[in-house]
Amino acid sequence: MNEDRHVVYINWDGFAKYYYDIATKRGLIPVLDRLRDQGVFFENAWCGLPAITNPMQTAISSGAYAGKTGNVKLHYDRKIRQVIDQRHENRAENLAQSFWRQGLSVASIHHFTFEENGTYAGDKERPYIATSDSNFIQRFSELYRLLASEKVHTGNTLVELGAPPRFIAVYMDDLDTVGHNNGKLAPAAASEEGRIENVLWRLNQMDSALGIFLEKVSALPICDRLSFFLITDHGMTPFAFSPETKMAYEYLLAVLKDRGYRYEVLVGGQSPDASTDVVLCSAGLSLMLTFTEAMPISQIASLKEELEGKWYVGKVMTGREIAATGSMDFCDLYISPAIPYIFKDAAPAVGATHDSLDDSALRIFSLMWGNGIRKNTTVDTRIRNIDFAPTMAKLLDAEAPAQNEGRLIAEALEEE
Repeated sequence: MNEDRHVVYINWDGFAKYYYDIATKRGLIPVLDRLRDQGVFFENAWCGLPAITNPMQTAISSGAYAGKTGNVKLHYDRKIRQVIDQRHENRAENLAQSFWRQGLSVASIHHFTFEENGTYAGDKERPYIATSDSNFIQRFSELYRLLASEKVHTGNTLVELGAPPRFIAVYMDDLDTVGHNNGKLAPAAASEEGRIENVLWRLNQMDSALGIFLEKVSALPICDRLSFFLITDHGMTPFAFSPETKMAYEYLLAVLKDRGYRYEVLVGGQSPDASTDVVLCSAGLSLMLTFTEAMPISQIASLKEELEGKWYVGKVMTGREIAATGSMDFCDLYISPAIPYIFKDAAPAVGATHDSLDDSALRIFSLMWGNGIRKNTTVDTRIRNIDFAPTMAKLLDAEAPAQNEGRLIAEALEEE
């Protein structure tokens, strides 16, 4: 194995591609722009389905979507007649588990996908590091301490690892938090333009912090042996809620009623009444529709066709179409609203979320730079976020996780 190279995987949750496009045009992210010249930028990177944090973070960590990991966050299970709400479940091997199995040291800083799942609080050999109420500044600080072989807290223990881990995962959720416009980390904006300004404000801060971190790292002996991945789980789709936009949700429910279906809108842990025909559940924006009894494909296709013709519907996919992307067949129809609609009966007046089939949720920012990575390169071919797992493994001369379905991005790597 390559004993000199270290992979640092940084995940900025909710970093939509369009955020980057706006920020770079306005000169707000000079560090990221400089790193683009020094590394590989992915112009056409996409996440999978559903575009929700837990499923996509799990997918990146294992190089596989829900067809292998089993995590779709929320779905109605027809066999047990209950809505299942998942958190960090993962049936597949992840990067930390895989690398440790192959003899490589690993660590995670707030990356919950690896918490007690490859890295462990209080474990000096493969630590999970988390500090309460931390943001990107504290997490960059902990990352520097790992690379500088300084003491770090894991669990309730202050430890010194002796040498930097070969693989470090770092999770930062500031962009996702501000992007939702929920009043956390930034005042809730009264318009979509204001929401974007709040996101750009935070992105500018994170860009500056990244530059300061890299400047400090440049003085470390390990600097030239580091390979960096800065990627994300999903983008962000805006919505507006008002009596006018609420009508879109009411119209959709009327379609089901006009077809004679008895429906219920349920949340995790709930079960439908015996007389219910259709279960609807939502992770925030779209609706997942599942018949309580298996229906003929023709009947599902007929409903899909009708919904696709509605002005308030952006896109509809069947469970089979979703499964064909590598995900699970977790509903009969996934109904994504057209912007700016939201399929709920209550929501903030201005907001954004990402359980959507719109490109704003699916197109993501992705960048690599450092040891073994090409310089000043833009990859225009379509890349999936699961493709980064085997690429990280390649840089460490290691095998990808056991259930990996991602493609090695060979065009991003220097020739050996």
